[in-house]
Amino acid sequence: MWHTIPFMASKPRVNPEHRAPLGRLPKGWKQRAMWRDPAYIKVMANPEMVDAVADLFEDEAWARDIDPKKLQIQPGRHVGPQFEQHYDDLLLRVGYKRPARGGKRRPDTYILMEFQSTVDPFMAVRLASQICLVYRELTSGLRSLGSKPLPAVVPIVIYTGKRKWTSRRDIAEAIESNVTRCRPTWPYELLDAWREGTRPAEGNLFLLLCHLERGTTPQALLEATKALRRRVTELGSKRLEETCALWLRGLFGERVPGENWEEYETMAKIEGALQGVAKIWTDQWQANARKEGRREGRRTGRREGRREGRIAGQRKGRIEGQREGRIAGQREGRLEGQREGQREGRQEERARMNASLRANLQEEVRDRFGEVVAAAFANAIANVELPEKLVQVTLRIAASESGDELLESVRNV
Repeated sequence: MWHTIPFMASKPRVNPEHRAPLGRLPKGWKQRAMWRDPAYIKVMANPEMVDAVADLFEDEAWARDIDPKKLQIQPGRHVGPQFEQHYDDLLLRVGYKRPARGGKRRPDTYILMEFQSTVDPFMAVRLASQICLVYRELTSGLRSLGSKPLPAVVPIVIYTGKRKWTSRRDIAEAIESNVTRCRPTWPYELLDAWREGTRPAEGNLFLLLCHLERGTTPQALLEATKALRRRVTELGSKRLEETCALWLRGLFGERVPGENWEEYETMAKIEGALQGVAKIWTDQWQANARKEGRREGRRTGRREGRREGRIAGQRKGRIEGQREGRIAGQREGRLEGQREGQREGRQEERARMNASLRANLQEEVRDRFGEVVAAAFANAIANVELPEKLVQVTLRIAASESGDELLESVRNV
């Protein structure tokens, strides 16, 4: 038979032996916000709660066959090889309802629970080291295992944070993948309270705690508290009622400030106090909602007014711009028309002057060299427009002695 082990793990924490007794949280827990670990350890150590957790893993053989009545809570201190001390969150040893085939006794299974409110990126490595410490204790003093197999250790992380759990779920994922045979694989189970709280509880104690973790309104907290109290009353366990009351005092001390929850020792008193707080909260929230509605109405009115003002201003601006644009366009059009008219007038005047000068030069050539030379001369200077070119032609007429000489001289002008 496997012996009870003085356990364990890799992160130094508050010594479980020095934790507050059942029904009281550590001194200063409100200021330090350290209620979660001690409260969760106490409430999850109940056989009824272990049974509720096992129901969530109904596809696993160990979860279907364990007998929560055979639950043993293991001590939580372990001395390492360098004499350092390590403390676990919760290690449970649980037996089975039926023996193995052939009537042989089945070795108990160990359930290792770690409670996390933040994401630990090295959770898989930490749990692997804790499990190794369990097996180290189980095999200490033994020369051989003989025919007995080592008991299974099921690591379960209970995560109560709101962020998504992003840590690797198996130590194999954190190790270089080019090694296959010698790479260990050690997955762990994850219960994300914030996400599990979306599932219907259907009487499951752990899911009822998850519903309370997700509760953000007084009414939601009150309904979940009533459901939890009803289920605890049905099970009839005094220890379960006391630990759930302890857990509720911690939760409401964090969620509902201004109330001394330490005064309420039972779940019934806690529920009654929460009803009064819920009514006060509801009234305050309604008043705040009305106040916020008026503020939002004023903000919306100002936004609508500014938007309508911008639209009206844009419309008026477009109309003004169009009118000013037409006036400016007309003014610019007149000026541009005047400039173009003057330019065209000068061009026409220049063309008339050039045509008149060419006609005079053609008449002079006709008088000196005859009609045939004058016709050829007219074709040669038909495209000459520049006044300076026509002046050159005039000089060449005067310098030419014959018609052929004149035509040759004006051909390249």
